[in-house]
Amino acid sequence: ANTIIVRGMERGQEYTVFVQAVAGDKKGNVSTVSGKTLKLELELVLLEDELTSTSAVVEIRPGGDTSKYRYMLGSMELLENGTWPDIMWENDVTAPKETQATGLTPGETYTIFAQPFAENGTRGETQIIEFTTPTADEAE
Repeated sequence: ANTIIVRGMERGQEYTVFVQAVAGDKKGNVSTVSGKTLKLELELVLLEDELTSTSAVVEIRPGGDTSKYRYMLGSMELLENGTWPDIMWENDVTAPKETQATGLTPGETYTIFAQPFAENGTRGETQIIEFTTPTADEAE
């Protein structure tokens, strides 16, 4: 048995792979395998009118073949190190979800990460949204 890896496919597209055994001048029947690639979507939207010097609200919008996602508030350093502390999982992806970060420091930059997953465990691209809380002077 051999494994064939096909790269460069686009998400959410239907593909057919044709396979034929060849031994010298003899050729076997052509076999086909068809399937559709997963389309894992997740959009993060900062609700600007909910941004204060100490809190922020981000809406998480799943789509495509996303069946669950994980998200967290953190720093780019955590993501670059592969660390996901204080992960929240969302298994109900039937509608957008608002998540609120509180206890933030005025004038600081924060990052929210979210990563979609398909039912079979396939991970989608990590989505990142970065925002800076206004200082007390900016909030006035």
